[in-house]
This record gives sequence, C-alpha cells and structure tokens, in this order.
Amino acid sequence: MSKKLNQIMACLLTFLLITAPMSELLGGKAYAASSYIISTVAGTGVGGYSGDGGPATSAQLYFPRGVAVDSSGNLYIADVLNHRIRKVDTSGNISTVAGTGVGGYSGDGESALVAQLNSPNGVAVDSMGDLYIGDSGNHRIRKVDKSGNISTVAGTGVSGYSGDGGSATSAKMSSPNGVAIDNSGNLYIGDSGNNRVRKVDTFGNISTVAGTGEGGYAGDGGLATLAKLNNPAGIAVDSDGNLYISDLSNQRVRKVDTSDNISTVAGTGVGGFSGDGGPAILAKLNYANGVRVDSNGNLYIGDSGNNRIRKVDKSGNISTIAGTGVSGYSGDGGSATSAQLKSPNGVAVDSSGNLYIADIGNNSIRKLTFLASAYTVGASTATSTPGVGTDNAVTLTVKDSVGNTDTTFSGTHDVTISGYEEAPDQSYGSFNGTALTAAPNTISVTFISGVATVNLQLNKAGEQTISFSVADVATPAANALSLAPMAGDAVAMELTTDITAPSSNGDEFAQQPVVKLQDKYGNTSTGDSSTVVTVSKKDTGEWTLTGTKTATAREGVVTFTDLGAENASEVTEAQLAFDAPELTQLMSTAVTLPWPGAAAPSVECVTAGDGHVLLSWSEVYGSVNYAIYQRTASGDYGEAVAMVTGTVYDATELSNGTTYYFVVKALNPSGASEASEEVSATPQVPAPGAPILEPAIPGNAQISLVWSAVAGSTGYKIYKSTSSGDYGLEEVTVADSVYGYDVTGLTNGTPYYFVVKAMNPGGESAASNQVSATPKTVPAAPTDVTAVAGNREATIRFKPPVENGGSAITGYEVTASPGNITVVGTASPITITGLSNETVYTFTVRAINSVGHGMASDVSNAVTPRTPSSSSSSTSTTTPTPTTSGSATSSAPAAETTPTPEVVNKVFISSVINEADLVKAMESKIAEAKNANVQVAFADIQKHWAKKIIDTFVKLQMITGYGNGQFKPDGNITRAEFATLISRVFEISSRSEHIVSLSDIENHWAKNDVEKLVGSGVLNGYGNGTFKPNQTISREEMVVILSRIVDLNEVDKEASKGSFLDMARVSSYASNEVKAAAAAGIISGKSNGVFDPQGSSTRAEALTVILNALNLDTSIKTLLESLN
Repeated sequence: MSKKLNQIMACLLTFLLITAPMSELLGGKAYAASSYIISTVAGTGVGGYSGDGGPATSAQLYFPRGVAVDSSGNLYIADVLNHRIRKVDTSGNISTVAGTGVGGYSGDGESALVAQLNSPNGVAVDSMGDLYIGDSGNHRIRKVDKSGNISTVAGTGVSGYSGDGGSATSAKMSSPNGVAIDNSGNLYIGDSGNNRVRKVDTFGNISTVAGTGEGGYAGDGGLATLAKLNNPAGIAVDSDGNLYISDLSNQRVRKVDTSDNISTVAGTGVGGFSGDGGPAILAKLNYANGVRVDSNGNLYIGDSGNNRIRKVDKSGNISTIAGTGVSGYSGDGGSATSAQLKSPNGVAVDSSGNLYIADIGNNSIRKLTFLASAYTVGASTATSTPGVGTDNAVTLTVKDSVGNTDTTFSGTHDVTISGYEEAPDQSYGSFNGTALTAAPNTISVTFISGVATVNLQLNKAGEQTISFSVADVATPAANALSLAPMAGDAVAMELTTDITAPSSNGDEFAQQPVVKLQDKYGNTSTGDSSTVVTVSKKDTGEWTLTGTKTATAREGVVTFTDLGAENASEVTEAQLAFDAPELTQLMSTAVTLPWPGAAAPSVECVTAGDGHVLLSWSEVYGSVNYAIYQRTASGDYGEAVAMVTGTVYDATELSNGTTYYFVVKALNPSGASEASEEVSATPQVPAPGAPILEPAIPGNAQISLVWSAVAGSTGYKIYKSTSSGDYGLEEVTVADSVYGYDVTGLTNGTPYYFVVKAMNPGGESAASNQVSATPKTVPAAPTDVTAVAGNREATIRFKPPVENGGSAITGYEVTASPGNITVVGTASPITITGLSNETVYTFTVRAINSVGHGMASDVSNAVTPRTPSSSSSSTSTTTPTPTTSGSATSSAPAAETTPTPEVVNKVFISSVINEADLVKAMESKIAEAKNANVQVAFADIQKHWAKKIIDTFVKLQMITGYGNGQFKPDGNITRAEFATLISRVFEISSRSEHIVSLSDIENHWAKNDVEKLVGSGVLNGYGNGTFKPNQTISREEMVVILSRIVDLNEVDKEASKGSFLDMARVSSYASNEVKAAAAAGIISGKSNGVFDPQGSSTRAEALTVILNALNLDTSIKTLLESLN
C-alpha cells in the first residue's frame, strides 16, 4: 500500500473510531459494576506491527477493532491496519493466524498465513474452533478452518446488494463488519453499507433477517425485515437465539427476538451520555460499536464516543463497568471504572466472566477481570499436631475473587465445621468455646475485616480432615485442614486382647493378653513407651503362672508373649491381674485350665507280615488306653480303627503289597494326645520255597534247564557259573508261568553250573539244587578227503576236523556216491568195499561224536574201481571182517554200522499200535527232520518252558504254528486237534470191529483222523452219538485217550507219584488212569500240587504228555534225543 493510501486509511479509521461497527461472539458471564480490575493483555500503545512469537504485551497492534475468545481461552484480534488476524494463546504469547500484512485479496484454498485480507473488522469463533472474519475491504466473509486453510463463505468481492435466497458466495455485500455464530451454526453478518443484517444458514444460503436496505430508524415492534437500520455494526446472538444489533448511526442497540420482531434495548436515538443506574432505553449512547451477551443474558456495549463499556443487565438497567468517559490510557491494575479508554470498540466475554476490550485508540486490548467480594475462604491453624483437648487457634480468612483479603467482610457469620471424629469416650471437643456434637455443627463466629481467629479443641487422637464453611461467602467452603491431635498421658488401662485357656497343661495361653494405655479421652497413649505393666495370678486356685511377667509399653500398647499355666488337675476361674504405677488394676476374664494332657506315644517297632502289620510303642504315663489310626496314604487321619489298653497292636486283614500308614494317640480324661510320629509298613507274602532243577540238557552252545513250579512264585531267577558253588552272575529272570529256559551263547566243551531261585513280592527263595552240563554239538567236517580205487573197493583218507563240537570224536562215516553205500571207521584211512568196477565214485566223510553225525566233508576226487590184471600186484590196508550197511562193505579197522534200534520193552497196546513199526516210522521221520534242518522261530515260545518240546514236534512236522509267526503254546487245544495229533504221532490204523458213527463230524476237517481213532478203539464219543470236535479237551480226557494207547499195566511206575491234592475232583471213569499215568511219568500235575482234571489242556501241555508217552519206549527216546 502506498504512503498516500496509508494516510487516507488512517484518516478514515480515525473517523471510524466513532462510527465503525465492531463484531462479537456469544461468551461467558460477567458481574456487577465496580467488580472488575483492568489490565492490558496485548499491545504496547504504539501503533505498528511487531512481536509475533513473544509476549502479546510487547507486541504492536494497529487499530485493533474486533475481539473474540474461543472455548479454550485463546484470544483473537482483528488487527485492522496490519490487515491481519492475531491470536494470543493462554500462555500470553501472540502470533498471526491469517493475513500477510499487505492489504488485498488472495489465498482461498491455501494456508491463511499466505492469504491477503483488506482491513478486517469483525471476528468470531464457532464451537468447532473455526474462525470467521469480517473482511470489510474485500466485501467478503472469510473462514479459517481448524487445519489453518482459508476460504470465502459469503460475498463476491464486489460491493453491492444481491443474492438473497441463493448461495452466499454468489451474493453481494457492502463493507460487512460484525459477525456472530448461533448455537445451530448459522452465521450473522452486519452488512453495514447495505443497512441490513444478513444470515448464512448451515446450507450456505444467504438471506436478510433485519433492515430494508434504506438507512434510517423505523419498525420497532414489527418484523425486523420491515424495519430501518442506519449503519449496523456489531452483532451478537444469545443462547436463546435472540439477535442484538449495534445500530451505530441511530445511537441505539436493537434486538430481533426469535419471532423475528425488532425492538430497541438501549439508547434514545440521541447521541450523548446519560442514564446509568436506570433503564437502558432511557440512556444516551455515543456511537456504540461492539455488542456482546454473556450466558446470564447480560448485554455489554462498546460505547466508543463515551470512552466507556456499558452493561445492560437482565432487568434492563444500564451501568458503566469500565472507563471514566475521558479519552486516554490509564488505570491498569486498578478498578476498571477508574481507568481511561480511547474509543473502545469490540468486546468479548470468556467462560470465567472476564471481558476483553478492543481499545482501538490505544492500539491495545484491555482485560476486565471479575472482582467479587466475599468470594472464597481460607483456613490455617497454629499447629497441625495439637494435643487432644487443648486449644488450637484456627484462622479463617475471607478473600475476594482476585485472592485479596476482603476487608469489607465483618460481623457475625455462621461457620459450619465438619470432618472431626468421635473420641473413644464419645466426646468430640469444642469450637469457639462451644462443645461439639456429632458432625456437622454450625457455630457463630465474628469476622473483623475479613478475618476471624477461633479456638478448636479435638478430643480424638489421630489424623482428621476438618472442613469449614462460612455463610455469606460465594464459595463458602474453606480449604480443609489436615490435623493429627496427639494423645495425652495414660490415666487408665484397657485389656484389648483377653486371654484364652491353654490347649493343654504346661502350654502358653492360647491367646496372649494385650493391654492398652489410655488418656482421659480413651485414646491410646501413643507417646508412652516407658510404662511397665506387671501381670500376676489373681485367683487362689492351685496353678502356676509361667512366662515373662512384665512388659514395657510401646507407643501405648503393652504386649505379653509367653504367659502360660501349669496345673496338676483341672482349674476353674483362673484369672490374671495387671498393675502399673498410679493406674487402676486391670483383671482378665476367668478361664478354665484343662486337665494335664497325655504325651504323644513314640512308636518303637513296626513289623510287616503276611496280611498284617504289628505295632508297638512306648507307654505314656497317665494314659487309659490308646487309639490307633490307619490309612493307605500319608496325611490326615479320620476315625480310629482300634482302641487298645496295651502298647501292642496287630493290624490284620491287610492287602499284601499295599503300604499302610499308622499313628497312635494316648487317651486320658483330658482327651487325646497329639499323634505319634507317622510310621508305615507294607505287608507281604512270605518268600517262596526253592525250586527243584531237573538234570540239565546240553545242546550246541546252549544248555536247557527245566525246574519244578513253586507255589506262590511270581518269577524265577537263573544263575550261571563256570565254577561249582559260585553264582554271582544272574543270567535272566523269567515269569511265574515259565518253568524252563535255554541258556545260550555258551562255549561248547566248557562245564557250566546252574541254580534257580523263585521270587515273589516277599523276596527270593533259597537256591535250588545245583545242576551242571557241558554244551556240545556235532563235529565239524573232515578235510582233505582223497580216494584211491581198488578192485570193487576204494580207500579213503582224510584229516580230522579242527572242531570236535565239545565232545570227543568216536568214529567217521564214509558215504559213496552213487549208491549211498556207507561204512563207519574210527580213523583215516577207511576202505569201503562192495563197489562196482568200472563205475566212477566220489566220497564224503562225516565225523561222529556223542551228539551225532557232523556235516559231510567236501566231495573227494573221483575214482573208478577195476579188476586188476593177473600180473599186477597191489598192497592195501589190512581189511577186517566186513560188516554190511545197506549194500556196502566196510574194510576200515574197527568199522561198524548204524543198526536200526530194536524194541527192548513193551510200552504200547499191541492191538492198537505195532511198536516195531512205530519205531521204524519214527526213525524215518527223524532222518527226514535232520535232512530238512527246519529252524523253529516262533516268537512266543522263545522263553517258554515247553520250547524244546514244541521244537521237536514242529521239526517232525506233526504240528504247525499260526500264520502270524505265533505258536500260542498256552492256547487251549480242541478234541479234534488232539485226535489229529494222536493219529499223526502214533501211526494208528482203523479196525472194522470198532466202527462207530458220530453225527457231528461228517463235514468236519478232522473227520478221517477221528474215525481212525474211533475204529481203533482209542475214541468212543459221547452217549448221544456226538464227538464234540470243537470243544476244548480236558486234562483228564487227554489222559484217558493216552491210556488206550499206552499199556499202563506194563510200563515202569513210581508209586510215590500221582498223589494230587484234587484227586477227589477226578471223574470216576478217569481216576485209575490219572493215577497210573502220573506214576508212569506221563503227567506231573501243576506247581501247587493239583492236577485240575476238568481244566482245559493247553497246546504245550498236550505235546508234553504225548512226548512223555513216546519216551517210555527207550528206542524212540534214543531217536528223539538224536534229533535234538
């Protein structure tokens, strides 16, 4: 702006000090005249621009007109000639929020700090914090939102009048000044040049709400839109929606109510000053600019020409609240009515009732701080820790709203006191000489120049918060005092914790006494830590008080810790007395001292047996009897299981293997003693007897053991040694149902010694009898076999095998091929005769020891026997008398053949079995088994007592296992399965005289075997013509069937065998057969001495009795032993 233009503007603005309007927004509340202190909050008094970023009181303003305050207390200033809107924050610092300082128009849509304004007059802030600016020189209303961006909300920038009913941004205005926002967000504009008040609703549409556009005065009592205005300036809206207009050139303030009717609320229309103290409509104003309404409905007017701020209260009366009427600058820090103002314009009110004035002529913003008399009360006291019942001076000071003592507050006023507490003796104390009762109490107090000092006595010791409330004060409650009266000296004693009787004789009192020292109001004398209290026996009963009988107070409390009583019998009315110097004696409650209690017994011995535990304990003097408590878990015990008079108790009918816990209590007339120490024991079965080992059976790198079953055993431990009588090494432990074990991994030729111990939860048995055996096997194959042919013979030479299998070699067997001619000799060379000349032969050699024949050697060289020529001569080894084996003749020294075993005793019933044929058949099966070399590998027989027996029958292909690699040795065997097994083993043929038809085997898989045995008289079936093939066979049925094959009358028997404990349960048809079979060694019964005749036979048991029957024939036994 040019210098000339600035001069023009200055002249214009000087005029406008009187004539220009100011804007205002609805604010807080304000109070009566002479109730304000004035101060300057912005501006130095010198026009100009400076100070942003620093204190507002050090900044320059240039003709400030409009002011507004937001809800946070920030002050906004329309700094007219600086073309800026300035802000003073709550810390008092000033900044620019809109305008560049250069008059003009620009910046909409950008930051308000880069936008140009042109002589902004009015400002207003809505509830959202958005700032509205009466940009008078640009004929616009601008808005700065919370983010700091500026926009135009009304006016086109061209002076004029148009646009009502349409968008406000398309409407023309002429020098708009004052702005205001109602509670609904509607914007009101003092359109000064158009003599109208315009409204922009929340949809952005503009309309006229007052004025016809023609300057003048008319229309009061009618619609505002029909009334004439003359240069409307300041605008305000109250909380009810009433609109106030500074009708500048009409020297009036007009009001448009919510019915849109207009009236005059201040001013006569004649410029001047008059009317304070009377109705505002009779008072003279002098170019009133700014208007503002507080929340109480009071109207404030910037009466520029009178250099005053006027107030119209709700009753319509007017008064001056600031300014003397003389233009100037003075009065800061004093009463506002004594200060000088210079053409004040805009006004604003904050939420605390403070007013802000745009003191335009002084280039300052002045503040009127509300000053209320008798506003608050303060309280203080001489000490916060007075003694109880003693005077403590309390000073009450009444202050005005600024915090100064209100010297105008004098006379008698009611003071309400509360917060004090009742003393133990139910008293309270006094205030200003008047006794206090239960809070609150109201007592008259005399104030002089705002101050009253009164005495307060409190009888209750301890911290209390005392409150005072003074009548006739705006905020009557004083700041509360925290007082902690100190207790006085002790004048009495109180037993706060009484005694209770000991639980037993000689014990301490179950509850120890606690004595409290009290002052005269019953407070604990907490300052007393020196008084000594002595306790003694008060009654005359026969008992002795024990423990520490004196105790020293600690903060007024005397505590005894170890007082006790000893008495020979029950004592009633036992009582204690407590004494202290100069204090009245105190007595306890009378209690009954109990009978001397029994001591707890001490358990001396606890012994577990089979199903019982024997306890013994020390005798307790004076006890009558003893209670025994028993549980299966350690811990709390319920009812006693027994009461005894002695010191021994045998707990019977207990479960072996279960641990039992016991305590014992002694009883006498006083009751039960404490429990003894807890003891525990586990009853158990006795250790089992020693098993009996049968002779050990040697094998290849193994020895087979079999022993007798021991009743009550749960397993067996096998001990092995290479020295007789030395059994430090346990070989293995087996289950209770296993009565045999193969000890493997042994060294052939080394003697081994074994014992077996039975075991159960009760321990181990003694060792069994010792058995010994030397493992051995067949020899290895001879080596370096060579042959030399002769006439129908050949001489075989070889080296003995390196390994003899742990048994001395007794001979060698030579086999010729073809023809399988064999000869046995004792050493190399061996001559085999009976060969065919001109036939090519090879030979193998097998070594023989006590176990049997070893593996064949490699094949010898091939030779061809021939007839010698007559002239030839030969030498040969001397040939002994030949022996024939098959078609072969042996020429080896001492050579011998392997004859077929002969039947040496009669075992089987000849009408059923041809014993010689059976031996031959068994010999053939054993030879086949040796050649087949079947390996038996059933997983479930490896540790079974019948493993070797099962191996024998599997190798002979008389029985097989199951498809899953199991044999199921302990599985039951059916009648059909047993019949088939008998038929296979004994080679039984049917005879026509015993043909019997059985109805239930016609389609059975075992039909042929069953019919064969029925035909031979071995089986009969049941009386109803059935055989019941799928029924399990009983043990006695199995014996009866074997008795029809074995001639039990002819075999050797031991009469001592067969005395089973359950012979009475054997069926009559089987009784003799069972006895005979036992005596012959076919059956042996079970480990507990019973036979269990009706019990189902297992597969292993069936094979065992069949093998026992076969072994009765010594020839068959020899053959079977050679197989193993």
